[in-house]
Parts: sequence; C-alpha cells; structure tokens
Amino acid sequence: MALFDYHASGNEAHNHGYTDYNSTNNWIGFGNVGLAFLGTSSFDDHFWTIGADNTTNFTWIGGSPSGATDWDLPGNWEGGVPLSTSHVVIPSGRSYYPVVPAAALPDGSLSGGRIIGSIDIQSGATVNATTGTPTLNVTGGTGAWVNNGTFNAGSSTLVFSGAATTEGSTSFNNITVRNGASVTPQNGSTLQISGALTLNGSGVFDATAYPNIVDYNGSVQTVINPNGSTPGYYYLVLSNSGAKTMPATALSVLGDFEMTGTATAAAASAMTVSGGFTLGSEPFSRRVALRIV
Repeated sequence: MALFDYHASGNEAHNHGYTDYNSTNNWIGFGNVGLAFLGTSSFDDHFWTIGADNTTNFTWIGGSPSGATDWDLPGNWEGGVPLSTSHVVIPSGRSYYPVVPAAALPDGSLSGGRIIGSIDIQSGATVNATTGTPTLNVTGGTGAWVNNGTFNAGSSTLVFSGAATTEGSTSFNNITVRNGASVTPQNGSTLQISGALTLNGSGVFDATAYPNIVDYNGSVQTVINPNGSTPGYYYLVLSNSGAKTMPATALSVLGDFEMTGTATAAAASAMTVSGGFTLGSEPFSRRVALRIV
C-alpha cells in the first residue's frame, strides 16, 4: 500500500509511497512533510488516497513546499523516498533537483549516507552532492550507475556494494568499491576521479572489459592498478595538476595513455601502453615529468 495524491489543476497523480507501515494492523504512515504539502490554498485541487503500491521506479519530482530539493521528503518523489533496492530516476525538466544530504536520516539512522539500488540521471537532469561530505551507497548490479546528465560531486563519496556497471560520463570525487563488490565501466563510459579510487578487501575494479576512459583529474592523487580479469586500464588519463603516484606493480594500458595540464608522474614499475602516448598542448617543461620503464 502507498499514499497517493492528485493535483486537479495539473491533472497529475503521484505515488508518494510511505514512511512506515504495519501489515498486521493494516496501516501505513507518512511523515516528514509540512502542512503546506498536505494541502494547498486552492479549494478542491489537492486530494489524497491510499492504493496498491505497484511502482517500479522512484522518480524525482522536486519542489515540495517543505523543502524543494530535500532528498528525504516523500513529497519530492514518485514512489516514495528511495530504499536500498530502489531504482532511482532523475528526469529532465524539473525546476528543482535533489541534494544528497550529508546528515543522518530524520530518525537518526544511517549516519553519513543514503542507500539506493541503482540510479539513472537522464539527459538534462542533475544530482547535487555538494553539501558537506555526503555518501551515496549504490547496491545494484547491471545498470547501477547510469549518468547522461550532471552529477555535481563536491566532496562526496560514491560507494558501490554490488556487481555494478557504470554508463555515461561522470565526474566523481571519491569512489569506494566495497569488499566483495565490483565495478565494471561499460563501453564509452568515462569516470573522472578528483579524489581517491579505493578498493576494500576483495573489491574489484575491472577497467579493461570494455573501451572506457578513467581520468584522474584531481591535484595530488594515487593511481591504482585495476584488478579485473585482465588487470590495467583501457584508456588512462592523468590531468589537471599535481603529482600522480603510480602503481608499484607492472601496469598495462590496452589503449591510449594521456597526460594533460600540469600533472607530473614517475613510473614506479614497468608500464605497457598498447596504444598511443599523448602529451597535452602545454610546453613539456611546464607540464609533465614522466618516466616509463
């Protein structure tokens, strides 16, 4: 069961899910909303009812009077606030877009992050993770991260805890692959990482399964050696500035290796680049100090 509202003026009905339920006593709860959301100033415009919850997507609506960009407000979502198994859709054409919160949930649980199953940020849509240092946990597998819009990463961390794939082009801050999880960028996927790429325990980052680009575009960063079935990168880019610490083990790049900006790097072990090696347009002495053994 879920709580539905109908806006007569726009001829729109929305499934806002629930915030609590009891299947024994047959009730659902709906909280963390203001009175301005429950009713409007226009008579006979806003109606509420309870119905069967048959939603498969949790789609961002935004604009709730209680908080137009608040991730945790049921009124901002079609289907209710996303859960750990939810497929989240962020569509284009919204006046307000979600902000991933850095604080705990309203009941004090899940400090430091939000958990979803998968997310599809569509062309023209935006997700902002720029308040504090939020964490977004993604539990899904195939299609767990699809971004054809904009993800403003700020100081956030994206945590993958399933056998995830990534599609589209995204600028991340930190990426963490949890113990037992994996991340496999798909064909044409671009991952720009301004912070750290971390593998916990047996976590796997498979960067060679399909043609994709991994771009370390922060300042001072550590470049990991991906541990997929074929170790290494497909296309590797070191950009922006600062010293990039290279892996201490032999590193393979199946495609091209590019350095741009004022980045510096020194190979700490053998590097095999099967494609081309490209330096950016700035003078060599200003930009790159590189040694390939």
